[in-house]
Amino acid sequence: MMPVHLVRRRYVIFHVLSEHNLSGREILEAIRESIGILFGEFGLSRLRITPILFDERSSEGILRCNHDDIWDLRAAMALIDQIGSRKVSISVKGVSGTLNAAKRRFLS
Repeated sequence: MMPVHLVRRRYVIFHVLSEHNLSGREILEAIRESIGILFGEFGLSRLRITPILFDERSSEGILRCNHDDIWDLRAAMALIDQIGSRKVSISVKGVSGTLNAAKRRFLS
């Protein structure tokens, strides 16, 4: 019998600083583009990020990824300095092992 590998997921809570309102779709596309630039097509397929939520009023959101990919995701997010012609900065507020804890501890 083959061993079963559990996929441990982590929830990355982030905040977007920008003078302009951005949609969750724009931010997710920018993150995926940054991952592709940094790690190539293979990295893009390996980092399976899933958007959980994005609040446009507070510019805060949550992404889900595998626990092995947290530092790669954080690096890709840190490299984003503009989306289109708009200057932005994405900062990671924290990482949690459960969605409820992520919402409770980090979202305002």
